[in-house]
Amino acid sequence: MCIDNPLCPVVDGSCSCGKSNIQVDLPSPLSMGFYPQDNANFMHSMFRMMMEQNEAIKSVFEQTRQVLDKLTKNPAPACKPQTVQEDSDRSETSKTGLLSYLCGPKPSFTHFLSLTEDLPTPLYKERPFSISLKISDSSGNPVTLPKPIVFKAFLYTSESPPKLVTTNTSGDKSMRGTLEVESVSNVLFRKIIIKEVTSHFRNGVLYFVVVPQNAEFIKPLIVEDFVVKARKLISKKMMKKVKSNEEQESQENCDGEEMEKE
Repeated sequence: MCIDNPLCPVVDGSCSCGKSNIQVDLPSPLSMGFYPQDNANFMHSMFRMMMEQNEAIKSVFEQTRQVLDKLTKNPAPACKPQTVQEDSDRSETSKTGLLSYLCGPKPSFTHFLSLTEDLPTPLYKERPFSISLKISDSSGNPVTLPKPIVFKAFLYTSESPPKLVTTNTSGDKSMRGTLEVESVSNVLFRKIIIKEVTSHFRNGVLYFVVVPQNAEFIKPLIVEDFVVKARKLISKKMMKKVKSNEEQESQENCDGEEMEKE
């Protein structure tokens, strides 16, 4: 019996059923024009592309390893704090720079503020003082404004850019007292109290500034080198001296009264 065709009567295997039934009714894999030589070329191209990618990966890995070796052997030098401090010392704000910071690069003023008397010196922490100002024109003549203007007092640092000082090192307000005045001519700030010493700031000084509100035609007053020291304490020696003077005066008064009685 034929093993390729059960209907074949030939039993000795001499028929051609095996050859005729190979891949019967199956489409040829090469029917779309894809030939064995094309398959070989395609596989060769894929292999070559994979080899090129492998070489590129090796090259990147080697470059990365070399960079890491250089960084490990020669670390970048650390920055010197002294150099940073020197650079920061140069960044200070002058009186002109502070005026530009407050009013812009090209201000135009027709009226000015000036002190009627010098500030008391030295100024001490939490010791009240007063500042009296006058409003004048470009010729220095006192003027009276047509309507009241509000003037406010501030403290600024000499850093660049300048910083508004609102609190002291304890977290309290840096100034209290009369810090806002409304006037048309003379401006008087009574009993201003500074609750911070200026030695805590750059160069040991601050800027004391009086700024008119909503009046760009009036130039702000800027007092530079504004210094506030710690409160001056009375020494024990001074206290003993004052006490002895008081006792001496009391004794003299008692002696005088006794002589009058006699």
